[in-house]
Amino acid sequence: QVMPLFFFVGGFASATSLRSAERRGVRPADWIATRLRRMVAPAAALATFWVIALALGAAGGGFGIVVLAAAGGAIPLWFLANYTFDTALAPFTFRWFRAHPVAFPTVLLVLFALAEAASFAGVRYVPELNWVIGWLGFQIAGFAWQDGRLPSGRALVALAAAFWALAVAAVTVGPWPATMLHHGGLDHSPTHPPSTALLLFGFAYSFTAAAIAPAVNRWLERSVRAWKVTIAANSVAMSVYLWHMTAGMLVIGVAYLAGLIPDVQAGTSAWWW
Repeated sequence: QVMPLFFFVGGFASATSLRSAERRGVRPADWIATRLRRMVAPAAALATFWVIALALGAAGGGFGIVVLAAAGGAIPLWFLANYTFDTALAPFTFRWFRAHPVAFPTVLLVLFALAEAASFAGVRYVPELNWVIGWLGFQIAGFAWQDGRLPSGRALVALAAAFWALAVAAVTVGPWPATMLHHGGLDHSPTHPPSTALLLFGFAYSFTAAAIAPAVNRWLERSVRAWKVTIAANSVAMSVYLWHMTAGMLVIGVAYLAGLIPDVQAGTSAWWW
């Protein structure tokens, strides 16, 4: 489960961009429009592809199969929805964080805890607030990283280790499963909506990345080729993310039609082969 890191690094990037926009006098609305435009274009291309595929499926008598594939191809869009929301809020949440660097995250954590308590109490609708608050928490942590409010060096390594210990305890003693991916049959999903276990795991993962970031930066400064590859990969990262499930659906479809997918029990050695 790598998505917390996306929001964490996204918070760092948004904070960096917002500081630059403030210096240049760019309005928050214009900043939001520019950032969202970068996400809308690849999403529109993906939607167009599946609309055409659905139309062809309907014409060819395979509409039901194409609908199943389209549902799989659309899975990455949950991230885009949450990330769009956080990006649209970023000019305001970053301002609130800088004005109240302790009080603002504390209020979010309290609201998160109340929503999760409502989930355990069987209260409807209130737990859904954590779809917003949970992922927003990683963005705020990214703000803290960019603002120099995270510890550095060994202190940051110790902080990451502490969160790893808490994350392991949450899935060992707590009610959450060890997997941080959602699937059917879970009594307490770690991600639908985001849970305490996901927060602990996500912060552990993100703080670990922040701890090794200086070493990665030094490596990139020494290697021009590695830096160019990083820039090239980053320029298509959103498109690759949005299309990776569609690519999977296409490969599965071809393999199925070619008889390359046997009917075996998932998880067995034959299934892996």
